[in-house]
Amino acid sequence: MPPKTREILSSLRAAIEHGEFPPGSTLPGEFELAERFQVNRSTIRIVLQKLRGEGLVATNQGRGTVVRDRTRIVLPATRYPNAAPSLGPWESACAQQGLTGQVEVVGVSERPADLVVATALGVEPGSVLIHRRNRMHIDGRTAQYQEVWLPYDLATGTLLAAPGKVTGGIYRGLTEIGHPPSVADEVVTGRMPTPEEAEMLELDQGSPVLEIRRTTRDRAGRAVLHTHIVVAADRVSLAYQQMV
Repeated sequence: MPPKTREILSSLRAAIEHGEFPPGSTLPGEFELAERFQVNRSTIRIVLQKLRGEGLVATNQGRGTVVRDRTRIVLPATRYPNAAPSLGPWESACAQQGLTGQVEVVGVSERPADLVVATALGVEPGSVLIHRRNRMHIDGRTAQYQEVWLPYDLATGTLLAAPGKVTGGIYRGLTEIGHPPSVADEVVTGRMPTPEEAEMLELDQGSPVLEIRRTTRDRAGRAVLHTHIVVAADRVSLAYQQMV
């Protein structure tokens, strides 16, 4: 990258980081930036492309180049058992950090288990499970997509299989039907999103996601819940506490 291009990139990056261009604001147009830095528009296009690749800005049709809101929510490992009674884990974690979290129930249905889910829950592939789909928002913007599978014999006929939100979250719902969660295994993988995930999470080109698969067992050792989460990597941090 030519020195002048690096200089412009550094200048605009610093202006964004220091709040000269706050989240949601629009950068000056290509003509104005080219005149300000005394370069041609092709150089400005390269700089803007680099800023998009770093996740600092996004191209908004009708508005131009907009500074992205990169407010993060920290999700502690204790988010499930420590959720507020009237809220789920996502909403509780957001509220504790001064953010507005919302959970949108996309659908609740009966669905056959694929091999991954069947293995996690210890059932035969194709077994019918209760399947729940949610979108999690921060201040109105989608940051996480979540799928939940529960054993049919355990969840059917309970609020866990009913449409709408489960007050207090799935863990609280499991406790209320006599299967309080005891232990959970969680695997986190970083990857690039599928086109569908990028659209759903409103991700710009080059923005990665975290994929989380969590299998929860009750006190008797039965696998009672498998959760699949896809989350925008620049909007969420996962925090773990470990005994050493």
